[in-house]
Amino acid sequence: MNVARARTATKKILAGEREGILPSDIQHEYKDKYTLAQLTVRTGILSQLKCFEDLLKLKDDGKVREWINGKKAITLRFENTEKCEFAREVKRDVESERRVEKTTWGGLGSKKVETIKIINTVTDYFWKFDSNWTLYVYSGSDPKKDAVELMTRSYTREIKTKTKTSPKPKIMIQDPMEVNVTWIFQRYDVSQKAYVFNIDRSSDSCHTPRRNQDIEGAFDFFRVVSDWSRRIAEYFERMRQFFDETKSTSPSKRHNTTFPIVTAVFAFDKDSKKDSKKVFGSKDLALFEQEMHRSMNENLERISKTFPDSKDAKASFSALEARLTYASTLFQLNRHCVNDNVNMLEIMLYRQVVAAIGKIVTEKDFDEYMCYHTRKLYVKEFQPRPFSYAVRRSNRFPQGEVTLEVTTRENNPPLQTTVLASRRTRPESYMKFPLSASTNVRFVFLNR
Repeated sequence: MNVARARTATKKILAGEREGILPSDIQHEYKDKYTLAQLTVRTGILSQLKCFEDLLKLKDDGKVREWINGKKAITLRFENTEKCEFAREVKRDVESERRVEKTTWGGLGSKKVETIKIINTVTDYFWKFDSNWTLYVYSGSDPKKDAVELMTRSYTREIKTKTKTSPKPKIMIQDPMEVNVTWIFQRYDVSQKAYVFNIDRSSDSCHTPRRNQDIEGAFDFFRVVSDWSRRIAEYFERMRQFFDETKSTSPSKRHNTTFPIVTAVFAFDKDSKKDSKKVFGSKDLALFEQEMHRSMNENLERISKTFPDSKDAKASFSALEARLTYASTLFQLNRHCVNDNVNMLEIMLYRQVVAAIGKIVTEKDFDEYMCYHTRKLYVKEFQPRPFSYAVRRSNRFPQGEVTLEVTTRENNPPLQTTVLASRRTRPESYMKFPLSASTNVRFVFLNR
């Protein structure tokens, strides 16, 4: 379904008869897989930056660029403070559903029945709850020294209880939620005036387009940002449910945001008139980025119409909280898209290797190959032998055997080992070890 959606989005955005196709559907070289992996991460970076700018109001300019040039770490920090204090108590009469009948007897046996209502006095306790949260970015290790506020909001709600027990702590300062975002801003290349991502193929840690330190660093960054935003969204959701605002409004878990990342699986651009292929370029990514910007603004407009205004001092879940929840959804989506697309390249590479060999190589196959290889490599007297030896005394029938077996293979054959055999006749050169204070065991080496 995701593939079909991505293909439809690609056809709508790209001009003319151009369309993206899967790399597995077209002939390509091994180096092209690295190109696609780099493109996938690059589009993920562009998507993440767009979310930072449009949703969190974090732009790569001014202070942020100054911090990066100064080799300082950049951290996003979410803080929240809650206060709850007793306001008043109100007594009120509540009519009970239960009724009592009163019978009165008059003269000459007359009977009069009256229905009496039961009135209960109920005491309601009201509490004033204040909440204030702030999202800001800072550099270095001191969050108060050089911080830039991105967004903040305060609201006051009244909580009613049946007992004079505070529903919330008197004051609660929650642990700050932080995420280091230095990595993504370091991807900016001044000479190219663009964000770049490259895989160092010369590194000893680079094995495949998926298994290398550069990809692992990108995966770690998208993961920590996704987890950070998810914790914030979960906090907003808990508060929304606490004040029972679930019936009126609910943030949609569905999204209609177009991500450039979804096109990475179709990164090979094939011209219908020419039998050629090329990777989507900067102009193409710019088109996808514009579409992403448009679709996000469309969703933000829908959010602003659905949820209370952020200036509403009584709303615990306003359009601003819905905005951050929406950002969390996109961060998680971005992470999964990057991971899935790069892992797809690894799976494709694995299938190509299996197709070239003709089978899936198991431990048994490798063991058999090594046995064959040693027979070709060594002369007969130096070839590995099965580790299986008889235990015997001189001039007696063997009394047992010592064997190292391969339990993962059928019938548990002996393990093939390299053997050193020699003859030693001097008693002092015998190997020996004690079984008890009166019993010793000696080993005699014989030529075979």
